[in-house]
Amino acid sequence: MREAVVAVVTKRDRMLLIQRGSAGPEAGYWAPPSGEVEPGESQDAAVIREVREEVGLTIQPLRKVWE
Repeated sequence: MREAVVAVVTKRDRMLLIQRGSAGPEAGYWAPPSGEVEPGESQDAAVIREVREEVGLTIQPLRKVWE
């Protein structure tokens, strides 16, 4: 099993969610941006990459919320 990350992106009282596409797991469900950590990649780098790939935003991780 590979390591994965989930981005909890908030602004004021809002949280960023995406609707999963029809081709992937949990199609149609709303969820935070997430994905697998690539070999040799840090968790911070993975969460930055996943948010950029999935919604086109550049973020800066502040802290780990849960593990």
